[in-house]
Amino acid sequence: MRITPCVKYLLIANIIIALIVAIFPAVSDVLALHYIGGSSFRPYQFFTYMFVHAGLMHIFFNMFALVQLGSLIETYWGSKRFSFYYLVCGLGAAIVHMLVCYYQLSPFQQSAQALMDNTTVEQLKIFAMQNSDLISNFTAGNRSLMLFFEDMVVEWKENPQLTDQFVTILHQQIPQIEHLALDRQVVGASGAVFGILLAFGMMFPDMKMGIIFLPFQFPAKYFVAFYAVAELFFGVNDFKGDNVAHYAHLGGMLFGLILILIWRKHPNNKFFNS
Repeated sequence: MRITPCVKYLLIANIIIALIVAIFPAVSDVLALHYIGGSSFRPYQFFTYMFVHAGLMHIFFNMFALVQLGSLIETYWGSKRFSFYYLVCGLGAAIVHMLVCYYQLSPFQQSAQALMDNTTVEQLKIFAMQNSDLISNFTAGNRSLMLFFEDMVVEWKENPQLTDQFVTILHQQIPQIEHLALDRQVVGASGAVFGILLAFGMMFPDMKMGIIFLPFQFPAKYFVAFYAVAELFFGVNDFKGDNVAHYAHLGGMLFGLILILIWRKHPNNKFFNS
């Protein structure tokens, strides 16, 4: 299938940004989506993050899906509707990611504040038990920080005279971990691409689809359902720290579904008829 106009421009934009990031790596941090409560967040990142990728394989698979599926959807819908849909799915992915981050961060921030306000060995034990997986996830799977807290609980119990020393250490460590949590970033067109995947499954439910390099094929409706369930499963278990924004993928699909249902209810909207 030929590459359609909007898909072509998106492909070129992603490749140009990838080349710029390869030459000037600091650009990635500026364009990536940061948590809204962090110091690195900027409103424009809700859109720019879609054009930044974490490596060659990341951009390859996203662009491969964009070309293969996006071109067919753009041909079916027209460029105006497709481009609007793509941006809405990417924005929706970012919004859902932010909500999930808030849900994950709030308990951590509350227990961290409680520990800072009442720094006792029992409060430290509670903090270590409640936030083990969260801290591991925030620090990209770095378990050494959590082991540090767990060892501190044991040592503090054995040496209560070291209270002042441990209080000083905690008041240094907690803000650093909180900074790591707030400064996490998301990059990639995956949220928008998952929206396209959903659209493909809804527009062409019986068309056969397969996973690259595998010989098996399934009707698109089952293929999309499988991916949605898989993303939900991995999202629920994301505290293990696989460094993938699974809920953002689901967010792209969710916003895509909402938009498609709106269009089906109002099929004669002139703005989107190319």
